[in-house]
Amino acid sequence: MARSSERPPFPLLRTFARVAERGSLSAAARDLGLAQSSVSRQLRELEQFYGCALLLRTTRATRLTEAGEQVYRHAREWLGADQALRERLSTGGSVPQGTLRMTAPSAFGALVVTPFCAEFGRRHAEVRIDIKLTDRDLDLVREDLDLALRIGRLPDSGLVAQSLGQLEEVAVARRTLVAARMPAHPAELAQLPWVGFSGLRQRLPFVFVRGEDRALIEPPCRLWTDAIIAHREALLSGAGAGVIHRYAVADALEDGRLVQLLPQWQLPLWPLWAVQPARGGPSLLQVWLKELSERLAKLPGWRKD
Repeated sequence: MARSSERPPFPLLRTFARVAERGSLSAAARDLGLAQSSVSRQLRELEQFYGCALLLRTTRATRLTEAGEQVYRHAREWLGADQALRERLSTGGSVPQGTLRMTAPSAFGALVVTPFCAEFGRRHAEVRIDIKLTDRDLDLVREDLDLALRIGRLPDSGLVAQSLGQLEEVAVARRTLVAARMPAHPAELAQLPWVGFSGLRQRLPFVFVRGEDRALIEPPCRLWTDAIIAHREALLSGAGAGVIHRYAVADALEDGRLVQLLPQWQLPLWPLWAVQPARGGPSLLQVWLKELSERLAKLPGWRKD
């Protein structure tokens, strides 16, 4: 049982957090400039402090126990608060600096996040940003990431999630594909050739809503892709109609390369989340999220909660 009247020494939490993030005592020891025996000793002291095992060690890997996950979140909060304090004291709280490590979905990251980060970097010259673009949900602890942007329903986890708003979906097609006859009801969409994004398979059938009216359709897709950017290119080429986030095709809708189908009907919105390993985090992250929220307010198809 942990001693409730005391806090564990700061160096123990720092060492434990590094082991959790690196998944290896030897790697953590190299990062911290310590002997591996010193890291092992500090971990034993921390386990004695809390009165339970925090790590499961095998010959191949080191992973957290359930209690270890809780202690790691506590350690990240404490370390994040300390880092934020150091930044405020060293800069007067006015100049964001440091490195932000994050992940984002590939298309949203390429079309929205990366351009925003370029603008952010021009405004804050002391900041470095490392972005991993992938449609897989990376383990923030193992990958040593400060933040993940995620779209859609979140699985249950010990991570801290902040809603950033919602993204609109639209049904679109190349104008020549519907030149002969524009669909007037969702049921007519099945008469068109379709291309699909495989990340939406679980969302079939599509639900179109207009006031009190609801229409469910499951159009036959003759082409599937697992990347939204490839999906966008297939739509632009005229391979078929499809459902896609508005931000990804806003330019093509504006210049007429694509046309929105059934604009009076609405599709369900997709929630956008900022996910962190623990609450708080470095002040740089808080500034980045604040400025991102301001940028999202101008994004086509973005809706505030």
